[in-house]
Amino acid sequence: MTASDAGEVDALVRAARDMLRWGSPVDVFVGLVPAAGARGAVVAVREALGMSRAEAGEPWWFGGVEDLEAGEERFAGELLEAHGAFDVPRAVSARGAEARRWMEAAMRASGGIASGRAVGVIRALKAGWLDKAFVGLAAVGPRSGGDAAVFWRSLVAAGELLVEEGADVGEALERCGRGA
Repeated sequence: MTASDAGEVDALVRAARDMLRWGSPVDVFVGLVPAAGARGAVVAVREALGMSRAEAGEPWWFGGVEDLEAGEERFAGELLEAHGAFDVPRAVSARGAEARRWMEAAMRASGGIASGRAVGVIRALKAGWLDKAFVGLAAVGPRSGGDAAVFWRSLVAAGELLVEEGADVGEALERCGRGA
């Protein structure tokens, strides 16, 4: 990035911060696309929301929106939002990071998770909403091709750590204990 590019990005981020006062991340994305292009608008919104410049410029896991046709900006913005592109990752404690690893192990042992639920769980894990991710995984359970014993044991370990952190996941933890 050249100095002038950095200045342009800085200006876009300032504009995005101003626009966020009255609009949603989707509204701001839509408003910035004409001047910045889709990729530039995403980066500006993400940085304005609190991500570092490096984090804001990282690709999101589900693909890009570089080839928008005129009129597709709102749909693209809503798709980005639904898939967590505007979720600012939250720092978690060491115990929370361990709970996240247990939940990731449960996902690997699950035998697959329906796409809608998976998107929600992945977003929650990334953003640091560990209680939400835990409850989502506990509700879905493993598929028949998964390793149910590992799935439930992993979730019990995660849930116990979350309870120690003060998370309100007792009911879901009980459900996991019955499954283990």
